[in-house]
Amino acid sequence: MQVSQFYYAFLLLTLIHINQPIYAQICSNGVSMERTGNSSNSKHDQDGNYIVYENNDAGTRRIFLYNLVTEATIQVSEEGTFPRNPKISGDYIVWEESFNIGFDEISLYKISTNGPAINISNTPNNDDDPQIDGNKVVWEAISGMSTDIFMYNIQDEVILNLTNDVIQDVDPQVSGNNILWRRSDDLLLFQLDQAPIPANFVVINPGLSPVAGYFRLDGNSVVWAAENNMNFTNDIYLHLIENAGAPMNLTNSLTDEFKPVVNGDFVMWEKNDGGISLEGYQISTSNTFMINDIGEDQSGANINNNFAVFTVTTNCSESEVYLINLITRQYENISNCSEKDDYFPTISGNIISWECLDVSGGPTNIKYFLFDEQSANCLNATNISNNLPNADNQPQSDGSYIVWSGNDGNDSEIFLYNLTDGTVANISNNASNFDRNPEISGDYVVWEHNNDAFDDEILLYRISTNGPIINISNRVGNEDDPKISGNFVVWEGIDGDRY
Repeated sequence: MQVSQFYYAFLLLTLIHINQPIYAQICSNGVSMERTGNSSNSKHDQDGNYIVYENNDAGTRRIFLYNLVTEATIQVSEEGTFPRNPKISGDYIVWEESFNIGFDEISLYKISTNGPAINISNTPNNDDDPQIDGNKVVWEAISGMSTDIFMYNIQDEVILNLTNDVIQDVDPQVSGNNILWRRSDDLLLFQLDQAPIPANFVVINPGLSPVAGYFRLDGNSVVWAAENNMNFTNDIYLHLIENAGAPMNLTNSLTDEFKPVVNGDFVMWEKNDGGISLEGYQISTSNTFMINDIGEDQSGANINNNFAVFTVTTNCSESEVYLINLITRQYENISNCSEKDDYFPTISGNIISWECLDVSGGPTNIKYFLFDEQSANCLNATNISNNLPNADNQPQSDGSYIVWSGNDGNDSEIFLYNLTDGTVANISNNASNFDRNPEISGDYVVWEHNNDAFDDEILLYRISTNGPIINISNRVGNEDDPKISGNFVVWEGIDGDRY
């Protein structure tokens, strides 16, 4: 996978085209995971520093794992098993796949050990729709004319059959010790720390059937949309498991609300009021709020703590991804990408990922975006190079520093920007040689330096001591494309007639 970086007017920089300055803003940075050829990356999930996604190149479906720290991508599924619907939680990934035995099974992959993937369902049934939270995996299994719910405890390597009847039990979800699923018009709750096995479950939505089977579980909270028999529109309902009381109607309006999501202290849903808008509810304050001043359709909300992401359809019929602070209600377009549709955003910690489709017919790519929760409401970028009409490009950042290659009117130099005091220093500062492709890690900066037309070298600069510059390659032949991590630097060099 080719990984290229784009800085979207959020932490740490915005990369502008040639003859433009470098901009920085202490909010966030976006990174695009680009693929070449007729690839299709979709159905992704994320947790911590990992994004897992489904890929269908040339009709062959595979599951890939992308490490946000190392920027490495690995294939975690086997060939020829039609893997799909990946989910990730902590150190584990699950997905469903079709084996030669003719049944769908559930596979589990441990990231820290690099696998291998193991079949945890291993039954003569079709096992589908896996969900994972911590050490617990749930799925539905079709056996004969009925569908049952199963749970696998990763730590104990034990499978529990939570239902065993002739009724259709489907769409399981798990959060902590709470497991929720749908049986016809009922939502059934099973609590591992309270109920015996076989499952002793309770109905939490008497008379309030979830519209289109849509519901969500997070910790102590369950939300769904159901028809209000008084006004015959769909309202949003919230059930707090620990309270064990009747569900609360959060909307009770004359318009249709649907697709609610919940995380922590917040609930959000879509409202059909001529267009599609988003509304929210803060559980601790019982306050409802609206997001109605963007002016276009809003949908696909996803919440993490005090932040949410959602999709906005623009006046040009393109979709963009927005980030909102649910406390201050300030929001920002973080995809801001013309000629592409951005949709299905997810958020975990300070990482946002979404799917990006080239509307001209190109491949679907997964993008991700990093943000700083303490300053995610910054709106204005700052020009940190201020070097017009000369060109500044190739920005890289780490910690409190940004480096880039810029033209000083004579040749290209390497510049270092200190985010703490706002100062810029020319750290290469030579008369006529070209310095380019800077990289930074911790206290060190490396770049390639052109001594003459046939001999590029790799130079190292220590920030805390203000140099001096050291030639660390120092051999005959071109040395190019340096990369640095911690105390290690690698590069490519010509050895005779080959690299």
